Amino acid sequence: KLQLDSTQQEKIRPLIAKFEGDTKGARETMMANMQKVRNGETTREAVQVENGMAMMLVREHLDTLTKSIRGVLRPDQIKVFDEWLAERARPMAEMRRPPGE
Repeated sequence: KLQLDSTQQEKIRPLIAKFEGDTKGARETMMANMQKVRNGETTREAVQVENGMAMMLVREHLDTLTKSIRGVLRPDQIKVFDEWLAERARPMAEMRRPPGE
């Protein structure tokens, strides 16, 4: 979607690799906890704090990644990037919306 040139790709790839490395443990924790919930080994409430802490770490790193990527993009690409981020955020916002709203 962004039509990155080769220089931009070279700059962004290590940023994504760093994000993946920095958040690997947190993402694995969340996935393992949700698998335990699906298997009936625990409840969502029991893992809520641990998953919440892991999610905060992922969000912090994602904010850093997003800012770093924006720094590599041209203004026309930033517009497309922001639209893509907004599209991705919509389903999560809807999931957090209280019932009946």
